[in-house]
Amino acid sequence: MRNDATMGRHVAAGTKSDVSVDRFLRELLSTELAALLRFDQVARIGRDPEGIHQLRVGARRIRSELQVVAPALKPSQHARLQRELQWMGGVLGQRRDIAVLIDLLRSVEQGHGTILDDAVFDELAKRERAAATHSAALLDSTRYRRLNHWLVDWVLHPPVRQSAPTSTLSILQPQLTSTLANLARLVDRFGDTPSREQLHRIRIAAKKGRYSAEVASLILGDSVAQIGAELEHVQTILGEIHDRDVAIAFLRGFCADAPLDPTGGSYRDVQLVIGRLEDGINERTTQWRAPLERARALTSSVLKVPAGPSDGTDADHEIE
Repeated sequence: MRNDATMGRHVAAGTKSDVSVDRFLRELLSTELAALLRFDQVARIGRDPEGIHQLRVGARRIRSELQVVAPALKPSQHARLQRELQWMGGVLGQRRDIAVLIDLLRSVEQGHGTILDDAVFDELAKRERAAATHSAALLDSTRYRRLNHWLVDWVLHPPVRQSAPTSTLSILQPQLTSTLANLARLVDRFGDTPSREQLHRIRIAAKKGRYSAEVASLILGDSVAQIGAELEHVQTILGEIHDRDVAIAFLRGFCADAPLDPTGGSYRDVQLVIGRLEDGINERTTQWRAPLERARALTSSVLKVPAGPSDGTDADHEIE
C-alpha cells in the first residue's frame, strides 16, 4: 500500500520548475509530517497495524528524502534526525515484518495443501504480541514526542547550510544521477547470477533510487517519476525474494530450536513449505531485470547521461 502522502506531494511541492531549497524542504516535510500525524491517530485506535505500518513507511520515506537533499543540510542536525527516524522505523517495522511472514506462510499452505504445525504459528503470534507491545511503547514515549517536535521545527526552520546552493535543481539532478549510476554499477559488478545477499543489496539500492527519483520528479517532472515507478517494480520483486529468504530462515531455525522429529509429518511439512518458498525465489530470480533495464534506458534518455559507473561510492545506504 502506498503512503497517502505520495499522492499529495506533487500538489504541495511540485511546480515542475526550480524552487529554493528552503521552500522545497518546507513544502515536502510539511506534507510528510501531516501524513505522519494522520497515521499516528490511526495507529492509536486499537493500535491499528495498518496505521503502524504507514508510520513506518513515513519514517522511511522522510529518511530517504532527506538523504537526497543532504548536501544542502547542516550535517549534525541531519545525522541526528536520521538516527531518530531509523529508530522509529526499526521498532515499528517489527510487527509488520512478522505479519508479512505469517501471511506468506499461510498463502503457501493454502496454495499447496500443506498444514504447518500449530507450534509454528504459535511462535509467530508470540513474537507479534511482543512487537505490538514495543510499538505501543514507542507511541507513548518521550523520545517519539521529541522526534515529532524536531520535525515541526524542520518545517518551520529547515536547517539549510548557509553555503548551500539556493537552487533545488542543482542538488536533485546530480544526486539522482549519482544514485542511479551507483545502482547500475552494483548490478553490473554482481553479474548474471547474484547471490541472495547480493540481491538484497540490489534491492536496497533500487529502493534508494526509487525514492530519489520520486523526490526529484517534483522538480524534474513525470519522466523522472517513471524511472521511480520502474524501480518500485524492481524493489517489489526483490522484496518478495527477501521475504521468502526470511521465511526459510525462520522455518529452519524453528526446526532446530523445537526440535521437530526428522521422521515425523510436521518436519516433512516444514520441508515441503521450504521447498515451495525456494521455488518462489527461483521464479523471481530474473524477473526484476526487465523493469531495471527500462529504468536504465529512461535514465539515459531523460538525464542525458549513461546509467553506468560513477563516483565509486557504494549504493548501500540502507532504508528498511
